[in-house]
Amino acid sequence: MRHDYKLSYLANGGARFSGKPDEIAKFVVKNQLLRTDDWKQFVRAFLNNMDTEDEGWRGEYWGKMMRGACLTYMYTKDEELYKVLTDAVIDLLHIQDYHGRISTYLPDHEFFGWDIWSRKYVLTGMQHYYDICRDEELKETIVKALSAHLDYMCEKLGDGEGQKRITLASNHWLGVNSCSVLEPVLRMYDMTKKQKYLDFADYIISTGGIEHELDLVQLALENKIKPYEYPENKAYETMSFFEGILMYYELFGKEDYLTAVTNFVEAVAETDITIIGCAGCTHELFDNSAVVQTEPHNNVMQETCVTVTWMRLLARLYRLTGDVKYAERLEKSAVNSLYGSINTHMLPQYWQWKIGGDKIGPFVFDSYAPLYNGRRGVGVGGSRFYPDGKFVYGCCACIGSAGSAIYPLTAVMTSEDGIIISSLWAGEIKAETPAGNKAVIEITDGFPVGGEIKVRLGLEKSEKFEIKLRVPENCKKFEVTFKGKKYCARGGYVKVCETFCDGDEINVLLENALTEVVLNGRTAFTYGILTLARDCEKEGKPSDLTETIELARKCKKPIYNLCTPEGEEMIRLEVNLKDGTKLLLTDYASCGKKWDKEDNCNITVWMNIK
Repeated sequence: MRHDYKLSYLANGGARFSGKPDEIAKFVVKNQLLRTDDWKQFVRAFLNNMDTEDEGWRGEYWGKMMRGACLTYMYTKDEELYKVLTDAVIDLLHIQDYHGRISTYLPDHEFFGWDIWSRKYVLTGMQHYYDICRDEELKETIVKALSAHLDYMCEKLGDGEGQKRITLASNHWLGVNSCSVLEPVLRMYDMTKKQKYLDFADYIISTGGIEHELDLVQLALENKIKPYEYPENKAYETMSFFEGILMYYELFGKEDYLTAVTNFVEAVAETDITIIGCAGCTHELFDNSAVVQTEPHNNVMQETCVTVTWMRLLARLYRLTGDVKYAERLEKSAVNSLYGSINTHMLPQYWQWKIGGDKIGPFVFDSYAPLYNGRRGVGVGGSRFYPDGKFVYGCCACIGSAGSAIYPLTAVMTSEDGIIISSLWAGEIKAETPAGNKAVIEITDGFPVGGEIKVRLGLEKSEKFEIKLRVPENCKKFEVTFKGKKYCARGGYVKVCETFCDGDEINVLLENALTEVVLNGRTAFTYGILTLARDCEKEGKPSDLTETIELARKCKKPIYNLCTPEGEEMIRLEVNLKDGTKLLLTDYASCGKKWDKEDNCNITVWMNIK
């Protein structure tokens, strides 16, 4: 792989936060990733070729969860988790057949439905475990197994005699789901340097990513139509395909491919990313969500799979370019859409999902995110029962941990010039300076709501290098001082480049304010990076969230006061209304968690405001 990344993750779990990102990562480990019975059920789907009969996607669960679990391990360094993942990898390796196949489809039904999609997740799950594996013999076994797994696909798929065209190897979404295997195929080339894997990647790209006369890469390069106008508009799979195109650029520096990806990302950001940082108000489809997000929907919208895949693509671009806009968008998605999807109330009475008359759950990650007078817990995205009816899982439940890990992993990174802090969560950072000296950085509380934040440096040697602090999106003030000197923001960062000594301290003053966002005649509120919402349960009574309310104002601005947050809230505030009552707003991520009552659990971001 080309080694010209601008930013790098900290080694050995170098950032340990004490606030929300850390709480959530630990919650996910405890309540999901350590569940050994679930891992065994995921493997059972391969052992019994369970997807053959209903053309299902149970084969994605193992690899999707393994990817997120390995990224989570990179942050937590939890040894119990490492052991669980190692056992899960060994279990899956044991079921590989003599052809090299690791598939949930029988051979006479293969390369149809979601077969390649699931084989993709075998590749990416194993590859992510390879990144954390400390056993060299096991790593060799993994490469051998994945090579056999991919060799079989290379043999059977293509435009040659007796081969099946990859875009026809699925009867869904013009085959883009199958073509999204591109990224792990390129990763296999990078791991083995086998030319046939690069040839296979070139073949996938040559198809245009879909079974259509139009080509996804060319559409992005031309940039004349928006992603919701593409021949297929499946958000998650399309973004995953473009992640493969981006990896091709990383390997070989083909500039057109970087241009195609950045054009695509900008188009998605413009037309489809909502105020909480997700896309798809019609199920999980690109649908011009940036505009239609204010309207009533059936609540099956803003899928967690879309949120996390968007975050993955942004994280990759941020590491590659250092452009602050990618970090801003990633953070918006994390603290609003993703954190809102996490079901922190794991009490049984809150689990009312029904499939086939059976209650199911609990899952750590909810599937859908309401925006206008809707509720959480309306269903399990990508759900599939196992044949005995005693186990069920879903796509969003599996993918979430990748997002909850990516955010803290990208919060602090390093470059050739120093240390980049893109999110000032309280915690301790262990890093190396450009000269290779050890640094321990402590950050005090204050983010994301605001206040005085101190960045204290512990250095084994004095050294001149830079510390870049990202200016949080939509903040009212971000003032940085070091030894009495003020520093200005440029390009979305404040750069402090000095000779630092042990015990030095950078002082940050972060101030936010309530901001009104008006769209299509409706109003939403943000406070810095946080999107706010009304919550019927928090209001303590059934409420009409569609009612028109009139704010009390001073100099045309809402009058409000900050209150002490309760429970898991990051922010709580009250806005004065014209009739003398108060409007309670809290961070979207904390809203709608208790959805046990049909008439008292709706939430809304968009409101009818005078």
